[in-house]
Amino acid sequence: MNKVFNFVFVVILCVLVSCKGKQSTVSVSDDSKLSASDQQVGVLYDKIVQNQLDYKTIEIPKFQVKINTGGKSYSSKATLRIYKDSAIWVSVQPLAGIEMFRFLMTKDSVKFINRLQQEYAMRDIVYCQQKWGAPVDLYVLQAMLTDQLFVQGKKNAVKKDYSTFAVLTSDSRPVLSNKNTKKRYVENFYVNNSYKITETKVDDKQSQAVLSCKYDNFIYVKNKLFPMSVGVAMSDVNQSAQINFEYSTVKVDEAIDMTFSVPKKYTRTSLPF
Repeated sequence: MNKVFNFVFVVILCVLVSCKGKQSTVSVSDDSKLSASDQQVGVLYDKIVQNQLDYKTIEIPKFQVKINTGGKSYSSKATLRIYKDSAIWVSVQPLAGIEMFRFLMTKDSVKFINRLQQEYAMRDIVYCQQKWGAPVDLYVLQAMLTDQLFVQGKKNAVKKDYSTFAVLTSDSRPVLSNKNTKKRYVENFYVNNSYKITETKVDDKQSQAVLSCKYDNFIYVKNKLFPMSVGVAMSDVNQSAQINFEYSTVKVDEAIDMTFSVPKKYTRTSLPF
């Protein structure tokens, strides 16, 4: 399997969102016109950051995942827990709430349990990045999938990290785009006039692969607009995949259990992704 599609599997496991309880979605204007001052990188950066959700922990119980790839469709339930900047924990439950897979990513490692085969795997993050062929880490995933800005290789990107970015227009939409010609992976953040990111796109200039996350069905969470639907699309010259995530009950800043224990009878194996 192409390395870039190994990354899709990680995205499937690690998607997240945040609010508590079922809530009505908020109509967000499609008007994407920005004022002249907003078209300055520093000004736009500040307004996007001011409108991002600030959280410590997130739990999403039994959200729906739908996958379309290779002409086939799949669906499953999953539960996700996030401790910001520390860990992403996922339990996949495709049949009657019975866990079949468990995943844990920290800043240093990736761990995986396959209960169906009674196997487990664990590797350091450097090995995983080499295998995936992409600089995926905890910070990139939690930012991309919580509708937030990021710069690859940075734990907490600050304004000066966006010195290589420019505010452009693409398909009549404002986009905060990285213009650093030396980078293989280029980040693009499409923004509306509510200063919410409506799409994050990462282009791999070497392999011509593209990863896109589109955000929709916004609700208010701690007085910030936040998407309850995320559509992830991955494509390269050979393959494509579409993953849709729909959320209902979600909890923010509550105590969460990140347990990851391996039964003694399980056999260690290599990561399947």
